[in-house]
Amino acid sequence: MDKNIKLALLGGDARQCYLARELAARGFETAVWGLGKEFDIDKAVKCRDAGSAIDSASAVVLPLPASLDGISVNCSDPDSDKLKLLTFLDYTEVPIFGGRLGESFRLSASARKKHVIDYFESETLQIKNATPTAEGAIYLAMQNMKKTLFGSRVAVVGYGRIGRMLSCLLAK
Repeated sequence: MDKNIKLALLGGDARQCYLARELAARGFETAVWGLGKEFDIDKAVKCRDAGSAIDSASAVVLPLPASLDGISVNCSDPDSDKLKLLTFLDYTEVPIFGGRLGESFRLSASARKKHVIDYFESETLQIKNATPTAEGAIYLAMQNMKKTLFGSRVAVVGYGRIGRMLSCLLAK
């Protein structure tokens, strides 16, 4: 595998931070923008602006979800200027990977002949993502309840990947 390539990771949360550290540890030049100061990216390079991260990159990796509002890249750094998804498409000619890319973004990318891959369409990733999502739901319930979950009667609405995992966790 050619490790003389630069990967630009834009926005995200702890998952994007983990990816940046892992890629840098494996010898890839990794440029990061839009992650909060609380994240330690180890050998990856933290960039002041998205353009610096994207410059000479071989691919761009957006977070999961790529956007919370359908307009801007999802960033955990409150000091980062909002990077508009559609404007961002004009910055680069390299492949763009992102999670839960909106239909509008995909159509705009296609019209601009950009190579876009939604990695969240992977069934394997969705199954693996169900566990932390279910655990997050339990965490939120615990924060908002005046009593413990143990012994509580709980209804899980929906029985997809997350609903099944949540039911298993709550049944224990």
